[in-house]
Amino acid sequence: MGVADGSLGETNPELIPEHTAYTLVFRTIALRQGTAFERARSRAWAKSAGLDEAAADKLIEAANEFNTRVGSLDQQANEIKNRTWPNPDAATMARLTELQGKKEALVTEIVSSLPARLGEQTAGKLCQHVTDQ
Repeated sequence: MGVADGSLGETNPELIPEHTAYTLVFRTIALRQGTAFERARSRAWAKSAGLDEAAADKLIEAANEFNTRVGSLDQQANEIKNRTWPNPDAATMARLTELQGKKEALVTEIVSSLPARLGEQTAGKLCQHVTDQ
């Protein structure tokens, strides 16, 4: 058992890779349809992380940026999987691995921008919350 089935991450959340944890955060709080419900849900999550409303809005903005930019990578991966699953060849797996690397680099880039967006202290508070949860 491990992170893939959730057990290790539930017991030791600090063992979940940062890019995986922030991917989940960004996907959770991104406003896909821009509804009032989504915004309230996203702000509630940010509040649970100890962020004020202004910081919550900036974090939601970062999540929306992630969602927009990762969309084309997700679409490419889905198209490849739809064409080749359940028996992908080595070249297909290499392409999927490349796309995953691009997703991870994107997450890292946006996470690296959080201190400038939120302030060092608030970004640190967020990082601690993400690690703990």
